[in-house]
Amino acid sequence: GVVLDVNQHLTLTLDYWSIEKDDTIGLFGEDNHTALDLLLLIEAGNSNCSDNIGNPAVERDDPSGLSQEALDLFDARGICPVGDAEAVNDVYANLDTREVSGHDIGAYFNYDTSFGTWGLRYVASFLDKYEQIPGSRARQLIDAKEAGVLPESVVVEGFGNLIRRDTNPRSKQTVRLDWRKGAWGAAVTGTYIGDVFQESLTLDDGTKWILDSMKVWNASVDYTFRAFGDTEARVRLGSLNITDKRAPLADDSFGYNGDMHRDLPRSWYLDVRLDF
Repeated sequence: GVVLDVNQHLTLTLDYWSIEKDDTIGLFGEDNHTALDLLLLIEAGNSNCSDNIGNPAVERDDPSGLSQEALDLFDARGICPVGDAEAVNDVYANLDTREVSGHDIGAYFNYDTSFGTWGLRYVASFLDKYEQIPGSRARQLIDAKEAGVLPESVVVEGFGNLIRRDTNPRSKQTVRLDWRKGAWGAAVTGTYIGDVFQESLTLDDGTKWILDSMKVWNASVDYTFRAFGDTEARVRLGSLNITDKRAPLADDSFGYNGDMHRDLPRSWYLDVRLDF
């Protein structure tokens, strides 16, 4: 990293970072589990059908209730008949190697005037690389797709370049403007989160659903005074999400990606602080 004091008012920073993590803890994914289940069924064929074929993480109904038409279809594909998938036990495990690198920049400006002290801060983080190297099970699925064993329609998710996928925007940025004069103070803060593709949702044209970038602005004003003798008190009135920006629509439980965004509408708050 580099810190540059341009003058008494302005400081600039630049940091490069790189992280490699082995055996990253994560979820293999329900879609990947079902794809692995299909691959194991294909590889097992239908010469020796038993309850031990397929992926044990995928729980299926008893195939005894299948219609003759369904049984004929399994037989034509050379696969042992199985019931409908009812649940996937997708638990956290040590999975793959992850390589992440990026750079952060910052600019800090302060200036005193007859109208008060002004401060401006800009901080941003950018992803240059976010690579998930497939482990043994993921590699098995990728090789099977490349060899044509698995159909092209089967999606293997969560591997390769993960920038702008799910919860990994290319950039996150924050800017803050402060002002203070005597007992009065005010601040305006803006945050920006870049757009991402949602891997779990594919549109009719074959493209992924895009969660648009999001900007949120907050503002506050405060007054500091003495109360109860020497006790310092501060009253602050603020507003969160002053532009009433809603989180991008996502295929998730609450209609938005809770790992990235907050979907709270514009709100106001009053904060009173006493320092004894």
